[in-house]
Amino acid sequence: MFSLSDFEQFAQQSLSSDAWSYYSSGAGLQQTMKDNEAAFLRYRLRPRVLRDVSAADTRTSILGNTIDFPVCVGVTAMHKLAHDDGELATARGIVMNQISK
Repeated sequence: MFSLSDFEQFAQQSLSSDAWSYYSSGAGLQQTMKDNEAAFLRYRLRPRVLRDVSAADTRTSILGNTIDFPVCVGVTAMHKLAHDDGELATARGIVMNQISK
């Protein structure tokens, strides 16, 4: 996967139609969802090819705590639409990421 649209296509193929409908929509006129998509389009990744990454360090500090892999998971609900273990599976994934480092 190389882009958000790749991820969306995979999700649409993997989820039930009810789950995809829920995850791919917003409330009311979907204005917040549209605003969020526009905000993400303003970000650009700078490709850095042919660089020495042998000493790459992904650690960062958040609120005084150092974490190895800076991925945050926002508070959401309805994870059971995508996985039988729901939010518990998400929490396990976050904890296992930190333990495996």
